[in-house]
Amino acid sequence: MSFESPIFINGAWAQTREKLDIFSPFDHKKVGSTFKAGAEEIEIAIRAAEEAFKKTRRMPVYERAEKLHHIAEGIFRNALSDELTACQPIGIDLSV
Repeated sequence: MSFESPIFINGAWAQTREKLDIFSPFDHKKVGSTFKAGAEEIEIAIRAAEEAFKKTRRMPVYERAEKLHHIAEGIFRNALSDELTACQPIGIDLSV
């Protein structure tokens, strides 16, 4: 099982010229790859973050907290899904 995961920059998934391999800590086999951000991608991400900050700094704290909580839930849900998928090749029964 191997996957290729793009990077997320300025609200969009992106691929760059340079790939970065991902290895399993369990058996050190390659399990996938992602992409390494270069200077151009980093500049785009910084500009996007600066623009986002202009909007969020005027937002009430409770609204910012709600948005961050929603983002955190999505990250957790995706991470859990990835962890469960990663367990399947080594024979762990994931049935409930």
